[in-house]
Amino acid sequence: MRSYIEVENVSKRFGKKPILENISLSVEQGQTIGLVGANGSGKSVLFKILCGFEKPDSGSVSMRGKQLGKNGRDFPENVGVFINAPGFIGMYSGLQNLKFLADIQGKISETEIREAMGKVGLDPENKTKVSNYSLGMKQKLGLAQAIMEGQDILVLDEPFNALDYHTYQRIQQTIIDALDKGTSVHIQGAGANRTDLTVALAEKQDSEKETVFENCVADVNIPVGEVFTSPKLTGTEGLLHVTGVYLNELFYRDLTRTFRDGMIRDYTCGNYEKEEENRRYIQENVLFHHDTLPMGEFAIGTNTTAYVAARKYGIEALMPILIAEKTGPHFAIGDTCFSHEEELRTYNPDGKEMIAKENDYSLLRHTDSRHAYFGCHTDITIPYAELAEVTAVCADGTRIGLIKDGFFVLDGTEELNLPLYQG
Repeated sequence: MRSYIEVENVSKRFGKKPILENISLSVEQGQTIGLVGANGSGKSVLFKILCGFEKPDSGSVSMRGKQLGKNGRDFPENVGVFINAPGFIGMYSGLQNLKFLADIQGKISETEIREAMGKVGLDPENKTKVSNYSLGMKQKLGLAQAIMEGQDILVLDEPFNALDYHTYQRIQQTIIDALDKGTSVHIQGAGANRTDLTVALAEKQDSEKETVFENCVADVNIPVGEVFTSPKLTGTEGLLHVTGVYLNELFYRDLTRTFRDGMIRDYTCGNYEKEEENRRYIQENVLFHHDTLPMGEFAIGTNTTAYVAARKYGIEALMPILIAEKTGPHFAIGDTCFSHEEELRTYNPDGKEMIAKENDYSLLRHTDSRHAYFGCHTDITIPYAELAEVTAVCADGTRIGLIKDGFFVLDGTEELNLPLYQG
């Protein structure tokens, strides 16, 4: 059977800079293919070539057996396209913009346009000018445009990437500002997740100059984003539970750890019928033969796009840890994130110094270095869907909600929910 999309030995350069070299790709009807690569690796250029917006220097592209650029056929038929930020006329509503585009080919009625808008969560009756749309609404409008004419091929370039680097930085700073008001964070699981955990936070001496959480964006860690800290061990108490998780390519069912003063006091899982086998499995592969380990990190992952993509395509088990840890609150067992780098001074973009780098064990490097480090750091993530709440708790008992029922609820963080709504 001939492939629906066939890319053969495609190369493209701009000036002297090679962008694509001998790229080949075959996609069958009904397949969904995801392309992963760093910024500047050529993903968008390849998408533009598939759509006929760019011509390859060499090689060929065929859609449904018809080669682009041959016999005057420069653009493929019946292809929905979402590349970069779609351009719309700002003075008109979303519905009006889509009607203008639909009139070009006259294939669909207003009813079908309205249906497409509904599928992506837009109200066709909304008279708001597109110029006043939020970034997420513009993303949705672009998706509606890509699907509204019943296209059987969709080329989507980062359709859920509604937040850029600076937006993440701003939103994460909002989260940090709330967390810095607290003395602890309470995490409560939802549904089958039995987590009921309090994480104690380091104490600041000068709130104007110091922060307890690092604002982690793309220049610190790939991909964005998270805010993270080294917890205060004294006062970190309770149950941490995940219904299922892959750690170092091993699967754990109903993994639980009970903490007292930041140290694991009890643990089990549901992998085996015999409790002794469950405990041995964890002792060997999570505790790495230590009798106990401290909580070395608490973080709140903010990459809701990665979370939705993983669940949609069933690839949670394939995600590298640097991506998986961004898909919910996560807790590292073992050393802190700053092991052997505690003396380096770290500052957030707002100029405040990150001071929560130590715990009772890492401090031993000054007096008994043999017991300062454990040589392991295992991240365990609770997915958003298993969360009832993540709440900052202040010294006076005031509570600041960050996440509730799987969604971000803190004022100024609502944009993080856009992929969750779309997914």
